[in-house]
Amino acid sequence: MIDKLIIYLSPGHQCTEFVPWLINNSPDMDHGQECLFPDDWTEYQSSYGQGWEPMDSQWTFDNDSDLRMQYKQIRMQKKFSPEFMNDYVNHRDGNGCIFFNVASPTDYKQWVSDCRSWFADNFPDTEIKFAGHVMDLFAIKHPSLFFIKEGYILDEDGYYRDRLVEHSSIVFSYLQRKVNARFTVLHDIYKDCNFDYIFDLSDIEDVDKCRDMLYSIVTLPENFDELHAQYFKLNPIDPEVESMIESECTNNGIAL
Repeated sequence: MIDKLIIYLSPGHQCTEFVPWLINNSPDMDHGQECLFPDDWTEYQSSYGQGWEPMDSQWTFDNDSDLRMQYKQIRMQKKFSPEFMNDYVNHRDGNGCIFFNVASPTDYKQWVSDCRSWFADNFPDTEIKFAGHVMDLFAIKHPSLFFIKEGYILDEDGYYRDRLVEHSSIVFSYLQRKVNARFTVLHDIYKDCNFDYIFDLSDIEDVDKCRDMLYSIVTLPENFDELHAQYFKLNPIDPEVESMIESECTNNGIAL
């Protein structure tokens, strides 16, 4: 049975699998698995280029195909799944960290409330910690990190990279909506839900700040610097997209 569980809740496409991956590389975690590249990673390919993300948390489930399948089915649901969590907690011993991609911030309060109540009723001795991070596209150093993950959705909507670069004015309202949902609203909901750890993507980008941040949760992986560098090597910045965003923000009175 799990003694301590870190539940990482955050919307996708903002480097959200990255932090749980770092946590699960800590010697504090008891899954005993290694996240192999490229087998345990998800590729993002679009007109915005190629990026990679660790494959949620399923790489920590050893070879339990049933548990992996359950997780893949519920990891993006807007409701807490007691059936999956029961199997997960009974499958594992020691400490764990698991990521759930809850897209809409408005679903978090019920998700967290149901989760806490379920653990209190069924596994009261398991220590639960909630963590997540916000994303302010007007404040992070490399906003193209978001576009390389969101790119296939933008492509489907006809907003190809070259079109955005050439007609940058169409992207500003999009950025404003994302900043409101992924930073302003999400941060307030995290606080309202009494999250134990609330981080910011601008800190996660910075290796020194990210190191301090992770140390507040778990023992650092011995190869933390290598892991951090690997992730950002696999997710290269796009100077042209970032220049476009900076120019458009400047035109709208926002200093980056």
